[in-house]
Parts: sequence; C-alpha cells; structure tokens
Amino acid sequence: MISKKCHTGILFLAVGFLPWSAGADVTLPSLLSDNMVLQRDAKAHLWGWAEPDESVTVECNGQTQTTKANSAGDWQVFLEPMAAGGPYDLIVTGKNRIVVKNVLVGEVWVCGGQSNMQMTLRSSADGAREASEASFPKIRLFKVGQFCAAKSRKNALGRWVACSPQTAGSFSAAAYFFGRKLHRDLDVPIGLIESDWGGTYIKGWMDRDDYLALDDLKSVKTFRKDVWDVPEARKQYLAKLEDWERSAYVRDPGNQGYDQGWAQPTFDASGWKPVDLPRMMESVLGKDVDGAFWFRRTLDLPSDWAKKDLVLRLGAIDDNDVTYFNNEKVGETGGDGSAAWDVLREYRIPAKLVRAGRNVIAVRVFDQWLDGGFGGEKRDLCLFQAKDEQQSISLAGEWLYHVEFQQEARPRECSPHTNLCRTPGALYHGMIAPLTGMTIRGAIWYQGENDAGLPWEYRRQLTAMIRNWRRAWNQGDFPFLIVQLPNFKAVQEDPDARSAWAELREAQRQTLAEPNTGMAVTIDVGEVDNIHPANKRDVGERLAMCALGKVYGRSSLVYSGPVYQSMKVEGDKIRLTFDFADGGLIARDGGDLKGFAVAGEDGKFVWADAKIDGETVLVWSDKLSRPTAVRYAWADNPVCNLYNQAGLPAGPFRVEIPKSK
Repeated sequence: MISKKCHTGILFLAVGFLPWSAGADVTLPSLLSDNMVLQRDAKAHLWGWAEPDESVTVECNGQTQTTKANSAGDWQVFLEPMAAGGPYDLIVTGKNRIVVKNVLVGEVWVCGGQSNMQMTLRSSADGAREASEASFPKIRLFKVGQFCAAKSRKNALGRWVACSPQTAGSFSAAAYFFGRKLHRDLDVPIGLIESDWGGTYIKGWMDRDDYLALDDLKSVKTFRKDVWDVPEARKQYLAKLEDWERSAYVRDPGNQGYDQGWAQPTFDASGWKPVDLPRMMESVLGKDVDGAFWFRRTLDLPSDWAKKDLVLRLGAIDDNDVTYFNNEKVGETGGDGSAAWDVLREYRIPAKLVRAGRNVIAVRVFDQWLDGGFGGEKRDLCLFQAKDEQQSISLAGEWLYHVEFQQEARPRECSPHTNLCRTPGALYHGMIAPLTGMTIRGAIWYQGENDAGLPWEYRRQLTAMIRNWRRAWNQGDFPFLIVQLPNFKAVQEDPDARSAWAELREAQRQTLAEPNTGMAVTIDVGEVDNIHPANKRDVGERLAMCALGKVYGRSSLVYSGPVYQSMKVEGDKIRLTFDFADGGLIARDGGDLKGFAVAGEDGKFVWADAKIDGETVLVWSDKLSRPTAVRYAWADNPVCNLYNQAGLPAGPFRVEIPKSK
C-alpha cells in the first residue's frame, strides 16, 4: 500500500536550494537541468547565479551567448529560436563548467491546480496499466515540490525526468494525458511542469499584491482587516511562513552508514533488528519519526545466476533511497527535489556484481516528512534476471534494519494541511514565481473545488491570477486553458435548487472573456460520491484538443462541445443556437434531451422539454406560456446529454430573455 503521501504529494528540499552565495561557482536553477525541454520557435530564456561581474558563457545547439552577472550575482541570456529536436548538451561556463545533458526542444506547458490536477496517473482509472505503458522518452516531467513562501523564491524544488513506467505513475494524470496527446499529434518533444497542491484556494496561487488589490471582495476585506492591515498580525503571519520555509523539511545530514561498511557483504549486522517489508517505519517504531534508516537483505543465488544482469525492484520508497548491491551503488532516487515517495524503484544490477552464493542488498532510506519506509506491495519487492523475468526471487518478508539517525516528526504547524498553504500568495511565491523564468507555451489549470462556496468572487480571482501569471512570465497573453469542474454529489431533483458548483462553473466560463483562453468541459466525467473522479484521460485529452484547436492551428478539429451562442423566442418556445454544432447536435444516449429548465415571470424554474432541430435546440414547458429564462445542466450533478457530432458535451449555462423596453 502506498503511504499517505499519495494524498499530500510531499516533495523534497533540494540540496543547494539557495541560488548562490559569495565565492560560489556558477549555478543553475533546477528547471535548467538534465532531461529538460526548451520551448521551440521562441527565444529561450536561460538564467542562473554567479559571483558579481563574473563572465558566463552559454552554448547549445551551435549557439553561443556570453553575459556578465550583475552586482547581485544574477545573469541571463536568450537563445535564438530553435526548431523541435535534440537531444543536445547545454554548456554553461564561468569559473566552473556545467554540462546539462539530454536537452530537447519542443513544447513546454505549466500544469497547475489543486487535488484533481495533483491526482497521479497510477491513482486514476486503469492507472496501473497506463503507467506500465508510459514509455515516452521525448515527454519530460518536472514535478514542483510543495512549498509555502513569504516572498517569491528564485528556485523551485524538483528535477526533470524522462517519462517512463517508473516515473509517470507519480505524475499528474490529467497533465500526463494532456502531454501524451500533444506528443502523439504534434510529433515533438513535450515538457510538463506540474505545480499543484490539494485542498488549496485560488488566492494562494496568485501574487499576494494582486490578491490584495481586489479590495472590494469580501474575502480580501476580511484578510486585510484581520491580518494584513494589522501590523502585529501581519508580522506574525509572515513569521509563520518564514518558519515554514526553514523547518518544513528535514535536511539530510549526509550518508554516514556507507563509510561504516553497512553495505558491505562482510559487515556484521547481528546487532540489527528484523523487519518484514514492505512496511513503514512509523509502524515499526511506534511513533512518528523522520530520519535515515538502513535495510539489509542477504540472499543466496544459484550458480546459473552468476555473472548475469539482474533487475532489482523495490516498489515505492518514502521518501528517498540509495541502493547498493554487494557494496556497489546500483541506484538512487530522490534527494534532489523530485517526487520520489511514489516513484517505483527499479535498478539494473550489472553482471560483474553478481556472484553465486551469498549476495547482499542494502538500502538507505531517508524520510523527510510524514511516513517513511517501503510503501509498495509485496509483489513490488523482487529480483529477477534481466533477460528472463520469469526467473524471479521474491524479496518480500524479513530484512534487517538499523537507524542511522531519527528525530520526532515536526509539529503539524508545518503540515501542508494547515492554513498557511491556503493563504494569499503563499503558493505563488513558493511554487509559481520560481517557474516564471522558463520560456513556456502556455498553462493548464484544474482548480476550484475549494472555492465553490464563493463562486461570485472566483471569477475575479481567476481573471486576476491569469493576468498575474502572464505579467510575471512577460510572454504576452500566452494560452491559458481551464478545466471546468465536473459533476459531483447527489443528483438534484428540484430544477429550481441553487447550485454552488454550477455557479462556480459559470464563473470559470466567464473567465473565457480573457484573451487566448480555453476550457475543457467535464460535466460527464464526475462521480456522485467522489470529488476526485478517476477518469482523467478525458480531462487531459480534452485539454489537449483545446490546445490543438486554439494554439496549434488545427482549424478542422472540433475541439469543444456545443457552446451557447444566442436565443430567440418563438411563441411559447425558445430556440437556442450553439457554436461547435456543425453537422448537428445529438442526445448522447439517443433518447430525449435532458437537463433543460425554464422559468416564468416569477423566476421559479421547472423542468422543460427540449428537442434538437439541426444545429439548434427548441426548449419549452407546458406549464409556462411565456418563459423568461433557460438553464441547462444547472446543478451540482446534472442529468444532461447534449453533445455534438464530435462526441463532446455541451457546457452548463443559464440565460435570461432580454426584457422589452
């Protein structure tokens, strides 16, 4: 069983998180690292830190750019636009030389939001199979470490990895399906930067100053009154954020066990204690602890296994690991800001290390937050021959363990589920601002569940956030694509009932008044009793279709379901006209249209009859001779079935008949 970090999505504090210090070598942000993707057909912004006035040279794909660090130690260059391709080396030279390997040029997208964007591929519908088939070496994944900050950080937690069955399972399912479809349709490398945090409000994802500028909103007035405009309260609030930054993650003091021989086959581990794996150390020790823990397993291999390449599977390890076979390191995951707690470990053991008889596997696990240990299933722990997986030995069961160091878990004040991560700007400054140096194509956004209680404020905040991000990236009105919230909760029988989720969806739709925005309607992929619906494939692929149609010029592609365009009164009926209705509209199940309601002068809605007429819909009710308003799919979980010929659903809407003058 995967640990509870499946729900919190904790990531790790990268070594060298501070950008630079006096006397330091030239350094790069984590976004400029092995396996990265540069945005094609655009000037690619590259940046980093060095000593003040230090000369820095950047080389990539035949280009050379030279600059000097300013008095603060910051430097930047722009590479001329490049076509999709690679891999290339990116070489940065100052007093030292850095080679960033396996760089591709393609399409780069930021993928933000809360828990439904955070939901991993492995947790989604048919996720185990999808993850096992996720071999796309030209799709690159960067999962931003969750971090609250009082001021904008210069560097993000995380690293780039190639998309594979070992890495894709712990990445955002919606983002993965989005990127996979773009990759298949465009045939170019894709870079996906996932920055999300479950249970958060939109106010956390915008610059605090932009939020405070919305001072006519009730929530902003409350925050100002209780915190920001009260000097002592503001001081305490910022101090808590700064304390979070300092103490949220345990830092690894360094591997002390290897030098003491703990990975050597000849080491005497008789003083170590037995433990059945897979298991979390909290259950072993009986208390919440963090630290470094070593595990050893001795096994006798038959003579016909000697000098053969083997594969070691350890499942998911929470948080980071370094793994040895007969004292030689064969693999390492995490410790560099990666989302390692949910990454399936699979390490190749070269034939030269494999001997007949006694062999020793040793694993150092470093736990930075919450649970720590082996979090996979028993079937995940095994050793097998590289050329014949049927020749396999289970490693589940008794190992030996030893504590290198431990400390009591931090108080819950540092928890991601305290209010700090839900306060204005905290996530923007920690998880978005560090990304804004990266040249990107656009952003996708899946969030709003937590804000459904104040839908009338959400439109203003989402609009402000889009403008904030675009200003911060300084790339003009780059594409911003939104996932409209899906159906959720019990079906409402009363057509006149209020629906906060319907109003939130309307707020999302109204945000499309901003230039270069788009939306994926998901009113048919939700679940009655699950706020995290498993179907993320349709979500990601509909976002990708929107991108293909709006961003990549696929003019013949029908990338949206029917979108309400206009209305006309015809006696006691109303005729509704839709965009994206070429070829006619359909009822998905082939039956009568469902989901329409009309209201009269009293404003009370009743269920309506509806009929498709080519590319329009006629709506009426025998209970009303003069309808004044129409709703479609206006409920938390509406029963609705209007689609176009492309098989895409119409989005919820409401409209009133203009009153005659």
